[in-house]
Amino acid sequence: MPKNGFSWYEGDLSVKNILKLLENSNETSDIGFSLKVDIAYPKSLHDDHNDLPYLPERIIPTGSKIKKLVANLKPKKNYVVHYMALKQALKAGLILEKVHRVLKFNQSPWLAKYIELNTNMRKNASNDFEKDFFKLMNNAVFGKTMENVRNRMNLKLVSDEKACTKLINRNTFKDIKIYNNNLVAVHLFMDVLKFDKPIYAGFSILDISKTLIYDFHYNCMVKSYGADIQLMYTDTDSLIYYIKTADFYADLTNKPNILNRMDTSNFPTSLPCFCNDRKKVPGTFTDETFGEIIEEFIALRAKSYAYKIVGQEEKIKAKGIRGHPDRGREMAVEQFKHTGCPTNEYTPFRVNISLRSYKHEVKTISTIKLALNRKDDKRVVLENQINTLAHGHFRIEEAEELEREDVELVEMMEGCEY
Repeated sequence: MPKNGFSWYEGDLSVKNILKLLENSNETSDIGFSLKVDIAYPKSLHDDHNDLPYLPERIIPTGSKIKKLVANLKPKKNYVVHYMALKQALKAGLILEKVHRVLKFNQSPWLAKYIELNTNMRKNASNDFEKDFFKLMNNAVFGKTMENVRNRMNLKLVSDEKACTKLINRNTFKDIKIYNNNLVAVHLFMDVLKFDKPIYAGFSILDISKTLIYDFHYNCMVKSYGADIQLMYTDTDSLIYYIKTADFYADLTNKPNILNRMDTSNFPTSLPCFCNDRKKVPGTFTDETFGEIIEEFIALRAKSYAYKIVGQEEKIKAKGIRGHPDRGREMAVEQFKHTGCPTNEYTPFRVNISLRSYKHEVKTISTIKLALNRKDDKRVVLENQINTLAHGHFRIEEAEELEREDVELVEMMEGCEY
C-alpha cells in the first residue's frame, strides 16, 4: 500500500515504456504507481466480459440523471487506476492507448499487522458483538482513509440575537436551524481545511480489492465451469452464480483453485469441503447460504433481490425498506416476479417505518415508498426482460444504428411523392 515518497514519474510516458514498467512491477515491489490513462475495450471481448467488465467507473447511465458506479464496456478516457488493477485488465485483453500522467510512491504493508490483529481477534470471538466489533475496527480505518474533509462544518449553538447576527454575516455561513425563540444552530463552513487523510490508501484498497473479485470470477469460477456458469448478480464484494452441475459442494473437493479461496467454516460439518483453516481470512469468499442450495433467485436491480433456499424461508434484500414485520408478509419472491414482469403494472408501494432525527428530536416516521422497482439503469435489459448487456456493448450500438436507419428510411418514404 502507498506509504510516502510521492512524486510525478519523469520518465518516458510512451505506451511501450509504461508497459515495460508495469511488467517489471508486482504487488510486493518497493515502488508502486497510480496512472491516468486511456483504455480501449476491444469488441472481441464484449461477449466474454459482459457479465463483469473490467475497470468500473462513475458515469451517468442512459436514462439516469446522476452518476453511478457502473461496470461497462466503453473505452476509458483519463481513467485513474492503481497499477495492479491496470496490469490485470491489460492481461485480460484491454488495450492501453495513452498515458497522461504517472504518480509513483514508496509502498509497504504498513497496515497489515493491525488488520491481522483484528482478524485474529474476530476469528476467536465467542459472540456476535465481538465479531461485529473487530470487523468494524478494520472497516472504520478504511472509512477514515476516504473521508472527504470538505464535508465538515462548524456548528454554533446560539441564544443571543447579536451573536447570531454576527455569525450569519460571516462569509463562511452555510445554514441556520431555529429550535425555539431562545436557541438556534448556525452551520458554518470550515475556516481552514486540513487535508490530512490518506486518500491514496483508500484508493489503493478499493482498486486492489476489485482485483480479487475479478481474479476469483475469471480465473477460478469461469475457468472451472466455462459455459456452465452464469453470473446472475454482483454488488461490490458479492457474487451470485447459476451453475449447471450435479453438486457444487462436492465439486469443491476436486477444485482446490476454488476451495482455497473460500471460507467454508460455516458449512455443515457433514460436507467434505468443510474446513476451519480459512475462517475469517481476509480475501476469502463466504457462502451466505451456509452450504444450502438456492432453488429460485430473482434480482430487479442493485441491492434488490430475493431467493428461496430448499426447505427454508425466503430471503429478501431491499435497500431502503426497513425490516418491520409487514415486510416479510408483503414482500416475497412472488412479488419480485410480478414487479419484474414488463406486461404487469404491479407497483408495490409499501408503508415504510423508520426512526428519523429532526432538530435533534428522534421521531418515528411512516412513509409510503416504492418498495420494488424493475428499472435497472446500470445495465441494458434485452427484449426477453431477463438477460442484460453491459453499457458500451457493441450489440447495443448496432441495434441503435439499425433503429436510426429505420427512422431515416420511414422519413424518406414519407417525403416521397407518388
